[in-house]
Amino acid sequence: MLVGVFANSASSKVVAAAVGALLLGSLLARAPEWTFGVCLLALCYSPEYMGGAAGVFGDPQLQKGLVYFGALGMALQRGVRPRFLIVPAAYVVMAILAKLNNQLIPGLSLTQMLSSFVTLTVGWTALAIKWDPRRDLKYLKVLACLPVACVLLGVLLQGAGLHPVFDHGTGFDSTTRLQGASGPAQLALTSLIACVTGSICYRMTRWTWAPLLVVADATILALTVSRGAAIALAIALAWPILRLALSGSADKRWVPQRWARILIVCVAAAGAASLVVPSLLNRQANATFIQGQGVITDKTSGRSAAWHEFYVIAKQSPLFGHGLGSGPITKIKEKGFLAQHNEYLRLFLEGGYVGGGLILLAMIIVITSCIRLAPRRIRMDLVGLVLGFAILSYTDNTLTSVNLQVPFCLVFGILASFGLQRARPSPAVSEPSPAPPLEPPIPVVG
Repeated sequence: MLVGVFANSASSKVVAAAVGALLLGSLLARAPEWTFGVCLLALCYSPEYMGGAAGVFGDPQLQKGLVYFGALGMALQRGVRPRFLIVPAAYVVMAILAKLNNQLIPGLSLTQMLSSFVTLTVGWTALAIKWDPRRDLKYLKVLACLPVACVLLGVLLQGAGLHPVFDHGTGFDSTTRLQGASGPAQLALTSLIACVTGSICYRMTRWTWAPLLVVADATILALTVSRGAAIALAIALAWPILRLALSGSADKRWVPQRWARILIVCVAAAGAASLVVPSLLNRQANATFIQGQGVITDKTSGRSAAWHEFYVIAKQSPLFGHGLGSGPITKIKEKGFLAQHNEYLRLFLEGGYVGGGLILLAMIIVITSCIRLAPRRIRMDLVGLVLGFAILSYTDNTLTSVNLQVPFCLVFGILASFGLQRARPSPAVSEPSPAPPLEPPIPVVG
């Protein structure tokens, strides 16, 4: 049944057979850990941007299948924690409520619903795996390397004439943006989570390559000229940067080490802002010429008009929505929008106030629980990541993007395992039986 979810076309059947064989080989070889690590590398590219020249690698089902079956292999080996599976359960409840409400979007099939369910829950299912904090931090290191791998793969694809490394834009939006083996927006999302993951890796393990990767990932994000991701990154890294600036000792020298750090951090932040902010502000998108008014530029890149059209459709079924999977197939007049670019609006469209609210509540419960179980020294880092993620969800596809959803959930699942391991009761140790009491000495009669 799981393989059948991916078999929507002839090419998808080949993909389903390939990922099924991968899973079977992983279990037979008893090496699901290595298999999962390799599958995570599939997140370094975006199949929807590859086009037909990429062949089977341009099928989104391949990437989704690799990650899903890789996580399934880990789940079969390690087991799962049912308390963290409430998000997938909430999606099931949302789908049932919408079906009973009988206001599904025209054209919504069972296959589309199952495909959307897999896409929306693969990361949250991976979060529930019984991760081992001693062995599984290596996966966070893989995630920190994804943007660099995406750019390197993009260079190879451009050399083969399959996909350009830079997107030069079209029409009024002629901004040159780095995209690697992905699209600019998707690469920006990958770079966002990679930056925060690299920072956490350094905080947890003092990984030597982590600082260099954080700088490289932040540079890649800046070259994508993605405004939402840049704001989310600034929010997510605010506390780590502040902690770095205030670290060090306030000694008696004429320039205390702490003040020197603060000065260096401020100068570096000002220099980065002077390079990045002008590009973000000057980016023009979706400009149109209106007679008598001139060129009108939409700073939301057309999102405001698209949101209005999606909202008009969504409010036709405000309580229970139009069904799980209706987001990708809902058509509007605004061109270029195959998704809502607003996860809150998508939840309202698919589940209404009841179903969408249930999903948000389940996510809040799971993420809050993970933060409480994570080591105390990185809890504020995770809070910053959640805030950046929540704000970015207003303008981008965060929950429907496997490239962002899976790494986001893995970070919380792996770090929560530290607290779960501490809470595990230690095996009982049998106490030695008490020594028998000494008998009084027998008096010697002379």
